Amino acid sequence: MNRHKTERKLSWLLWPLLLAAPLILAAQQPAPPPQPAPQPAPQEQTQPVQPPATAAPLPPPESPAETAAYREFAAIALNDFQKIIQSGEAFLASYPQSRYNQAVYARLAQAYWNTNQHDKMVAAGEKTLELNPDHVDVLAMLANGIPRRLSQNRTESEQQLQKTERYAMRAIQLLEQIQQPPDLTPEQFQQARDTKLAMAHSGLGLVFFHRQRFAEAIREFEKATQLVPDPDPTDYFLLGLSYANANRFHEAAAAFQKCGQMQWPWQARCQAQMEESKKRAAGQLEPPKP
Repeated sequence: MNRHKTERKLSWLLWPLLLAAPLILAAQQPAPPPQPAPQPAPQEQTQPVQPPATAAPLPPPESPAETAAYREFAAIALNDFQKIIQSGEAFLASYPQSRYNQAVYARLAQAYWNTNQHDKMVAAGEKTLELNPDHVDVLAMLANGIPRRLSQNRTESEQQLQKTERYAMRAIQLLEQIQQPPDLTPEQFQQARDTKLAMAHSGLGLVFFHRQRFAEAIREFEKATQLVPDPDPTDYFLLGLSYANANRFHEAAAAFQKCGQMQWPWQARCQAQMEESKKRAAGQLEPPKP
């Protein structure tokens, strides 16, 4: 369940979102209160109709060629993402009803994640969850990835946020209950578990950030940055923005300072936001530029 450092490449998925959204540190007034999320229309309570019980279709008999193909796929090095994608896609094309498809889809989702193929990552992840709704690695991955590239359509983006919230909450619930497997040491287990928890809390924080529920966003981003020794700088950046929108400028400056000390594409932006937060914390606001 280890998260590769290359997963930080997903920070680029956040850029269109943040470029489109006004930053509080560039404004003179706090963000307006959030608009209530659209609520589904109430439905009439009726007794559910139970369909006639039918036996689940059995997968086709396993063939020696299918077993050999899966073993070859499973033996690919964890960081050979292009080969995983090529082999996994070929396996699914040859054996669309294979009993191994859950594992193939899950590994493909991870490879798409690490190669910044967002839409394919989501599609493969959701195929995995169709076969195993409690696949905790994929739940955490989708919770972290989906809200970083939302649809421009308001209805669709709200549906994506609802889905993200559901995935994140389920991942957190499962991870808090999961038992240590016998092949991991306590230290390995805690590191792997906390990495996935950080991903889920980060995704949940982004849901609250989009909805301008900044106190809840702060809570989730704080957890995401405290759970792992090397937090994603994007989480510190979003934590800083959430503090700033809550008028907690001392804490915003500290969060921006941390992401400003990391080597990543937005290092300079973090440093600029840190300086602006310090000015606001000290009550030394500069007049807006014409």
